[in-house]
Amino acid sequence: VPDPVGAFAIHALIVCNSDLSLELADAILNAAPRLLLQLHVGQPFSGEGILHIVCVNRHEELAVRMVDLAVAQFQTAEVKAFLSTQVAGVFFDAEPMCWYGESPLAYACTFGLRRLVRRMLDTGLVSLNDNCGELLGFYPLHAVTANGLCSMYDFLTRELPVEQRADKDALTQSGQQISMEMEGMSAVQLAAKRG
Repeated sequence: VPDPVGAFAIHALIVCNSDLSLELADAILNAAPRLLLQLHVGQPFSGEGILHIVCVNRHEELAVRMVDLAVAQFQTAEVKAFLSTQVAGVFFDAEPMCWYGESPLAYACTFGLRRLVRRMLDTGLVSLNDNCGELLGFYPLHAVTANGLCSMYDFLTRELPVEQRADKDALTQSGQQISMEMEGMSAVQLAAKRG
């Protein structure tokens, strides 16, 4: 049963972000892997999953274990949904959250979690050039650019295997926040707009 802001118990443990709460969450997820698929429901955190939260808190090892558990336990469509869900709540309209991208992959990129990015891409179920964000119309490379993360930009465009690299020429799409006037921009144009 979700709480008043749409969080389930597993979210509360992850958000608590203490060593003990994360250890307990990890044990619970191993006993009941389907909890990986629970998303915040309703406002203000609609669509946020535990993979988003562990990325923000930079718990890369835990996030990699979550991806491995999902791959081992779920059908392909469920793994893809787990890796591709997008945040949609009003909380993510504000800065700095709006600059993170919407998917777990974009979050992993924005928070510099290279091992997690590689693990997610190695599943073959997500790509840096798919699942454009619905909020600002960003791909992960745009989220990295919007946050001024030059070394992550290089990682995504030069250091990954060629077939996994981000398309440097990809343009932002039209997102829900059209008032920010960011549609149709390359990463270079976005960098200039963001200063």
